[in-house]
Amino acid sequence: MVDQLLDGTEESSKKTLEEIKTFFRNMMPEDIYKGAWFEKLLYLALSNYQKKVTAEYFQKEYPGLPPDAIVDLRIALAKKFAAISGGMTSLAYSGAIVATIGKRGGASKVIIPAAITTLVADLGYTSLLQLRLAYDIGILYGHPLDYEDPQDLTDLIDLAFGVKAGEALNKSLQQLAPEFIRVFIKKTLTGSSLQALKALPVVGKYLLQNKIIKGAIPGINIPLGVGLNYYNTSQIGKRAKTKYRRRAAIDEAVRDFPLEGIQNKCLFLNLIWLAIYSDKKVTRPEAWFLRAFTTRIQEIGSIPDIENFSKQVNFDKEEILNLLANCSIEERQTIFKAICIAVVVDDKPSDTELAFVREVVHRADIAFDENGLNELANKFG
Repeated sequence: MVDQLLDGTEESSKKTLEEIKTFFRNMMPEDIYKGAWFEKLLYLALSNYQKKVTAEYFQKEYPGLPPDAIVDLRIALAKKFAAISGGMTSLAYSGAIVATIGKRGGASKVIIPAAITTLVADLGYTSLLQLRLAYDIGILYGHPLDYEDPQDLTDLIDLAFGVKAGEALNKSLQQLAPEFIRVFIKKTLTGSSLQALKALPVVGKYLLQNKIIKGAIPGINIPLGVGLNYYNTSQIGKRAKTKYRRRAAIDEAVRDFPLEGIQNKCLFLNLIWLAIYSDKKVTRPEAWFLRAFTTRIQEIGSIPDIENFSKQVNFDKEEILNLLANCSIEERQTIFKAICIAVVVDDKPSDTELAFVREVVHRADIAFDENGLNELANKFG
């Protein structure tokens, strides 16, 4: 059934849409209006899909192509199918949707008419498409979704449906109990946390409200449906590509870094931390970068350095910078290379990050071209 969503022709796309209509027809109206449909659709979208769609799958389907090329092809295919869905369903819900909206703009709680079924089928189809597109891009850049990580789940929803949907999930998660209980629930998210499951209807309600509003514009439904589906899917692809490509670039930079040239691993980690935290905040790309280095250092056996670093709370900047004098010129240059990467993994360096870089240049007595930082930042953009 939907396992072939991004593999087939327009005909299979239409067939999938009809099957999703059946999925919604068999659902209680309350499940749709309250947003419970979303967690069921999420299970439908990814439970079996994640077993089939792996890095090896894409290597077989697109032999010889680099990740960037495959990602662009997947985005183009998803945009095409999203536009087809928007065109096929726009006529069906053009006039009838207005009748289902109450005087205050909310959906009236009546038996779901055929037009509403068609509307939510389009919503379900594009949601399925967009979830899988975001998931595909994560796989292609080496970071598949971890169902046991609520942050990964929030990221997926944020990427697939936009920041507001991600915020809705995050807000709901924050209102729930703090303990994370592992559960296995049939027809929901295998291995997810109970909190994430409870929060998913919030996303469903948000998506449905947006869909009803966009569907209730008489006279321009076909171009609007095609255009919105195409545009939204395009934006989702761009967001996911930016996020996961950045993370893949970070992994690549750490993997290729000449760590064997660093004798004092603890000093190395301390300086990276001072660079990252020079602006008193840590972004997720910066955290990925630091974590990737600590993992690699652990792998080569420098466990004491990691243990000392991970337990430290206060970092004496002057004392740490003074230790550079004990390093060879080659080691200072290698450490400085990592510092430069640390301040650009999330964007061009801030003023405080740049000030720290200049201070290291002065203490290490090495040459530095500031224009090179902007060029380096482009590798992670």
